[in-house]
Amino acid sequence: MQRSGESSEIKRAVNRGCLLALASASSTGLMLFVNGSFVWAFLSVLASQGHQWAVKPEISQFLLLALPVGLCIAEWKLIDYVRQHLRQQPR
Repeated sequence: MQRSGESSEIKRAVNRGCLLALASASSTGLMLFVNGSFVWAFLSVLASQGHQWAVKPEISQFLLLALPVGLCIAEWKLIDYVRQHLRQQPR
């Protein structure tokens, strides 16, 4: 049998894990929204400057899918890099 102290510790750990997953999913969704808006604006500027490839639906749709996801991956890598260097103890 588990003691009540262990049970509340497990509940706190589960709550922290759920909160971390929710925060991670929310920040990823926000990054995808911002990145998609940025790519859309960039493609609109390119199209208004006369770049014909930016007007083609198959190219613009692919870029609107691939670039925000690629930027999101790069942003998470950057976040991990900064967190790793902030957590290192000075020697």
